[in-house]
Amino acid sequence: MTVTAIHPGQQRSSCEGCRKQKARCQRLQPGDARCARCMMHNIPCVAGRQKRIGRPGRAAERRTDPAQATTETRQPRPKRPQSNSPQQASDQTRSGSASSPSSRGSSSSSSSAAAHLHGSAGLENGWDSSRSSPGGQSIAGPSPESSSPGVPFGPRGNDPTTHADAIFHAVTALSLMNVALHSRTQAVEAYKHVMTVELIIYQRGPLYINNTTLSQFILQTSREFVALLHALQTDIQGRKLQRLQAATWASPPQHSTTATTATATATTSSSSSANELPATISLLITSIFKQLLDLYDLYSMYCCARVAKLADEPVAPFPGPAGGGVWQLTDACLQGLLYTQTIHRALEQTERVLGIAWGASNGGGGGGGGGGGGGGVDGLLSPRQMHTLWHEVGGELGSGITRTETVKTGLRKAAFDLQKLIAYRLN
Repeated sequence: MTVTAIHPGQQRSSCEGCRKQKARCQRLQPGDARCARCMMHNIPCVAGRQKRIGRPGRAAERRTDPAQATTETRQPRPKRPQSNSPQQASDQTRSGSASSPSSRGSSSSSSSAAAHLHGSAGLENGWDSSRSSPGGQSIAGPSPESSSPGVPFGPRGNDPTTHADAIFHAVTALSLMNVALHSRTQAVEAYKHVMTVELIIYQRGPLYINNTTLSQFILQTSREFVALLHALQTDIQGRKLQRLQAATWASPPQHSTTATTATATATTSSSSSANELPATISLLITSIFKQLLDLYDLYSMYCCARVAKLADEPVAPFPGPAGGGVWQLTDACLQGLLYTQTIHRALEQTERVLGIAWGASNGGGGGGGGGGGGGGVDGLLSPRQMHTLWHEVGGELGSGITRTETVKTGLRKAAFDLQKLIAYRLN
């Protein structure tokens, strides 16, 4: 059955000349035989139409003579390129085997060989792991994260879903921590003119918020911050190790030492931007670190001032850590010493994880390149992010580098004064 009439929806509104020139086909009058452009150029105005009308039909199957099919089967077939998909190979094999009954044996053997060939190519050229073979075995393949098709990745370290969940959890926790710190620092600024160490450690006064003293809040936030930074460092180091192992596995067996070294260097340089923390997380870390430094400095300053008056005005024991924890010590001086040493250790751990630790006591001599003195372990922050952190912490370039040392010096002085007072009491 042939279609003789053209549906109005299939008619072209432009003539052939306007369509080829991609010009608008308009007629001066609705009844004009030629459009304005064809009339101006004095060319024939032929209305455009589709070459074939209607939906394209399915091609009829070509039937061949059995003798001819047997002759074609016996002829050597050209080697299939490995770039063909397994589905195309199976379709071609199926159509060849359906040509004649006598060619089923050779076709089935070639089909299994092609399936084996393309299965091995899938392992090397990056097939998705969700595809399954006819036998029910899944074809293992690299993660979508891989840039080169011949790089195998591990199933755990390169799971993009796991990495995305870790980043999302880190952003959520750091955002809540930053908001809580901001509210506490605002309260401290509001009552700084009447600030005493009693307002910091006791369960009374305007700084006792949500059934938590300021000292308890500082200790709890410091621990949670260090735990989050360690989790981020573990995730990033795991991904970096997986990339290095993948590059090592992809290197040829000959010249193994040279190839491994060159591949590791190239992978480290190329994945430096991939291992860099997102801007949101780095800015949240900078804000939290700055506010914690301010609170550490505040505590050390008022603690040193209060220790000088302990002979005349003794201090009662203060509450222990939040969350049900209690001090094992009943003396306020011992409690203050333990508290000071705890937050000093938390500050050192934070510096080490971020890669901004300085001095031989912290395991290295400097924090250049995103890995300071963390005992050979790269820090979380890149050089550009460290530059931003020093600028925010110090208020101006250059003074931020010594800010952490100044705060740690104040904490060490407070701990030394408490130790001296305790030794004096014991003697």
